[in-house]
Amino acid sequence: MFKPEILKSKMVANNLTVDILSDKLGIDTATFSRKMGKKSEFKRSEMQLIRECLGLTKDDMDAIFFAQ
Repeated sequence: MFKPEILKSKMVANNLTVDILSDKLGIDTATFSRKMGKKSEFKRSEMQLIRECLGLTKDDMDAIFFAQ
Protein backbone atom coordinates (compact mmCIF):
# COMPACT_ATOMS: atom_id res chain seq x y z
CA MET A 1 0.00 0.00 0.00
CA PHE A 2 1.36 3.40 -1.02
CA LYS A 3 2.40 5.69 1.86
CA PRO A 4 2.41 9.28 0.51
CA GLU A 5 3.38 10.74 3.90
CA ILE A 6 6.73 8.93 3.78
CA LEU A 7 7.36 10.11 0.22
CA LYS A 8 6.51 13.68 1.24
CA SER A 9 8.98 13.54 4.13
CA LYS A 10 11.73 12.25 1.80
CA MET A 11 10.94 15.08 -0.64
CA VAL A 12 11.25 17.66 2.16
CA ALA A 13 14.52 16.12 3.34
CA ASN A 14 15.88 16.47 -0.21
CA ASN A 15 14.48 19.97 -0.78
CA LEU A 16 12.35 18.75 -3.69
CA THR A 17 8.99 20.37 -4.31
CA VAL A 18 6.05 18.83 -6.14
CA ASP A 19 6.88 21.09 -9.10
CA ILE A 20 10.48 19.92 -9.28
CA LEU A 21 9.78 16.22 -8.81
CA SER A 22 6.85 16.14 -11.22
CA ASP A 23 9.04 17.89 -13.80
CA LYS A 24 11.78 15.27 -13.33
CA LEU A 25 9.14 12.55 -13.79
CA GLY A 26 7.84 14.19 -16.95
CA ILE A 27 4.30 14.57 -15.61
CA ASP A 28 2.31 17.65 -14.71
CA THR A 29 1.71 18.64 -11.11
CA ALA A 30 -1.99 17.72 -11.29
CA THR A 31 -1.08 14.16 -12.30
CA PHE A 32 1.51 13.99 -9.52
CA SER A 33 -1.09 15.21 -7.02
CA ARG A 34 -3.58 12.55 -8.16
CA LYS A 35 -0.92 9.90 -7.62
CA MET A 36 -0.04 11.29 -4.17
CA GLY A 37 -3.77 11.30 -3.35
CA LYS A 38 -4.00 7.61 -4.33
CA LYS A 39 -6.40 8.34 -7.19
CA SER A 40 -3.96 6.75 -9.63
CA GLU A 41 -0.76 4.78 -9.25
CA PHE A 42 2.86 5.56 -9.99
CA LYS A 43 4.30 3.60 -12.90
CA ARG A 44 7.37 1.46 -12.25
CA SER A 45 9.45 3.85 -14.37
CA GLU A 46 8.26 6.78 -12.24
CA MET A 47 9.10 4.89 -9.06
CA GLN A 48 12.61 4.29 -10.37
CA LEU A 49 13.06 7.99 -11.16
CA ILE A 50 11.79 8.90 -7.70
CA ARG A 51 14.33 6.49 -6.23
CA GLU A 52 17.13 8.09 -8.20
CA CYS A 53 16.06 11.68 -7.49
CA LEU A 54 15.71 11.10 -3.76
CA GLY A 55 18.56 8.61 -3.31
CA LEU A 56 16.22 6.04 -1.80
CA THR A 57 17.26 2.57 -0.69
CA LYS A 58 15.34 -0.63 -1.43
CA ASP A 59 13.99 -0.50 2.14
CA ASP A 60 12.82 3.10 1.58
CA MET A 61 11.06 2.04 -1.62
CA ASP A 62 9.40 -0.89 0.13
CA ALA A 63 8.20 1.37 2.95
CA ILE A 64 6.79 3.95 0.52
CA PHE A 65 5.30 1.87 -2.27
CA PHE A 66 4.85 -1.68 -1.00
CA ALA A 67 4.14 -1.50 2.74
CA GLN A 68 1.31 -3.59 4.12
